[in-house]
Amino acid sequence: METEVIEPDKQNKRSKLDIDALEKIIGYQFTDKNLLLEAFTHRSLDNHRSYERLEFLGDKVLGFVIANMLFQQFPDADEGELSKRLAGLVNQRFLSEFADHWQLNHFIQMAQEAYGTLDNNPAIVSDITESLIGALFLDGGMVAVEQFIMGHMNTNLSQYHIEQDAKSRLQIWAQTHGYPLPDYQLSAQSGPPHQPYFYFTVSVGENQASGQGYSKRIAMQEAAENYWQSYIAINDENDGKNNDF
Repeated sequence: METEVIEPDKQNKRSKLDIDALEKIIGYQFTDKNLLLEAFTHRSLDNHRSYERLEFLGDKVLGFVIANMLFQQFPDADEGELSKRLAGLVNQRFLSEFADHWQLNHFIQMAQEAYGTLDNNPAIVSDITESLIGALFLDGGMVAVEQFIMGHMNTNLSQYHIEQDAKSRLQIWAQTHGYPLPDYQLSAQSGPPHQPYFYFTVSVGENQASGQGYSKRIAMQEAAENYWQSYIAINDENDGKNNDF
């Protein structure tokens, strides 16, 4: 019996697409087609096993492969630089942009009512990239994963700008200035179980800021960025103005 993947069409309806199309994009033929189906199944489909376990595995496998590539390409880099480069590659924004570029998001299987928020939720498409890598690892081992990454990601890793995410930047600032570590608290949660929306606050000392998003990571990052802009960047700007004579 032929295995099929469900793809949303432009009218937000479900149409069937042969799994061969997905394997062609990936550049790999799965021995166990069910692994590929699981990797693209959202938890909103109650009677199907979702991608979340594969996402967990894929996150660790991807981190290992990219870390090894960085280690080989930057023999003179210290641990700090390698960590920053790794964080700039294995993050939600990079992975969601990667999935969008290769149109992996078109193959996500989810409940009809969940399709409407897919375009505004980079967390889901980022998770799909990781779950796909987890499925590749289980089906074809590390060789399949490395071939996928080498074939689909630009392996000249020096081109990627080292970016420090908002949480890391805030934590380093707090430690440098003698403050306690930032304290993140979930203040509220809304939305249906298959499409939760999170609200977080972050506190450093007596000051506090909030953030929100479709994943805890997004909400905490936004809270950290809002804290930075509200209490740190503005002070740096004022200091600069005071010294500008």
